[in-house]
Amino acid sequence: MVVLDAAALIAVMKNEPAANTVGDLLYGSTVMSSVNYCEVIDHLLRIVRVDLDWIDLHLAPVIHTSLQVVAPDAQLAEEAAQVRAVNYHSRDCPISLADSFSIATAISVDAPLATSDPAIIGVLAEMDHHVIALPNSRGEFPQ
Repeated sequence: MVVLDAAALIAVMKNEPAANTVGDLLYGSTVMSSVNYCEVIDHLLRIVRVDLDWIDLHLAPVIHTSLQVVAPDAQLAEEAAQVRAVNYHSRDCPISLADSFSIATAISVDAPLATSDPAIIGVLAEMDHHVIALPNSRGEFPQ
């Protein structure tokens, strides 16, 4: 099992450099927090400017096959808040609350997190948790 950050699924939807790697991951068991799934939809609506019908058409095959979208419960919400409270720094570690949910989800299911976000990778490295580093939209791997 692999947990996907929003950027991973966005890469597939936009055919970015990480698309093939994430596509391969989607052949196995993958999980994403509903908070991060919301990020994907928000990005596609607001940034890419597609409509909900396009999103439904392109995400439905993924959602109904290999990607399990999980709703956070109170315990996961507390864990995500703790991750952010301990690690957030506006300059050195600018993880968002949604980033904290992807981290907490990966820890709770004890699975690697696929992401291109250097702040998330840094937090998980500090926690000694496995990460699958993906290239960002420019094809650069996080440092």
